[in-house]
Amino acid sequence: AQQHYNYLSSGINAEYGDGDVTGFSEHVFRTFDSNDNGLIDFREFITALAVTSRGTIQQKLRWAFNMYDLDGNGSITRQEMLEIVNAIYKMTGGQVNAPDDVTTPEQRVEQIFSQMDRNTDGTLSLSEFIQGARSDPSIVRMLKCDRSSVTAANIPTEDTS
Repeated sequence: AQQHYNYLSSGINAEYGDGDVTGFSEHVFRTFDSNDNGLIDFREFITALAVTSRGTIQQKLRWAFNMYDLDGNGSITRQEMLEIVNAIYKMTGGQVNAPDDVTTPEQRVEQIFSQMDRNTDGTLSLSEFIQGARSDPSIVRMLKCDRSSVTAANIPTEDTS
């Protein structure tokens, strides 16, 4: 049996009914669809479900990295991060748990990059992403599936330098 985008989107919409889930759903679908054929087959679904619900923090961070790495080249650019953060802001209706001085997706991306981009090359490698995320307690809680901490703002906020 194959799960299509609409089914996945309706599940995300049930969780975030007030916001626009379209963009975020597309990114989740793309990440689940590991063979890029436009469908999520049973193996892809079970694999993604296993990683996202029962995987180690390392596995979950790799999965998240793949969602942010839109072109699949092994690094995340500011533009790629901005596309995902914009989708999250739309999905949550702009209700994000961010520092008071961070009010826009663009500011959020700049904050993330200033904290995670250790070599200041303007991209995030997998190791930078994992190291930055693991050093942020809110991300670690979210990846352990503490529902009280799952918000759109669970993107790195703590200074990791």
